[in-house]
Amino acid sequence: MIYFGGQGERVLAFARIYLNENEYPKNYQFCMDKDKNNFPMENLCLVGLVSLNDPPKRFVAHSVSKCRKAGIKVIMVTGD
Repeated sequence: MIYFGGQGERVLAFARIYLNENEYPKNYQFCMDKDKNNFPMENLCLVGLVSLNDPPKRFVAHSVSKCRKAGIKVIMVTGD
């Protein structure tokens, strides 16, 4: 996983868990809010990894090179 991330690829991990039907019926409303999540995040079973190629946009290398030649320190900030 570290190898793929280091190559600029997006790595997604997939896991599963079997939920008790009495505790989590079919109409259960899961909450994804950071402070209010109401679903288990422990004892998950890793199913697999997927690596997605996410190449830089066209001309990015050229733009970064021009910035560096101008004395600008280039850093990358992502939403990950």
